Amino acid sequence: MGVAVVVWTGCPDGRSVRSPEQLSSALADVEKAAQSQGPLLMVITRRDDGSLAVGVSEIGWWLGFTNATNEPPYFQSKGEVGVPGDDINFDDGHEGPWVRSDTLIPAAVGRRAALEFGETGHLSKEVPWEEV
Repeated sequence: MGVAVVVWTGCPDGRSVRSPEQLSSALADVEKAAQSQGPLLMVITRRDDGSLAVGVSEIGWWLGFTNATNEPPYFQSKGEVGVPGDDINFDDGHEGPWVRSDTLIPAAVGRRAALEFGETGHLSKEVPWEEV
């Protein structure tokens, strides 16, 4: 695994991770914080591969991908656990994204996809993706 930087609401300066274990620990910290603070957004950035935004909530996770050039195409998870028509904010109503709850995926799938991206820079084939 190369170096990835993980940033979230509770850690705005970021945390560099250099191993799958460190990334897993960062994900666990975000999951724990989301249980007490509500939905949170974290971003995993790999310099050469782009960024994966990861929304963590009790009802499901949301993933959004931007490549390293910041140019289209962009992708987000295509959900299976949310309710169509409901929106969820992953940054306490501030600057974070509002996303349709029907883009949420199960937490276990989101966690595996975040780990895979952090380790390889690839989008998980386990997640249904849609271009946005």
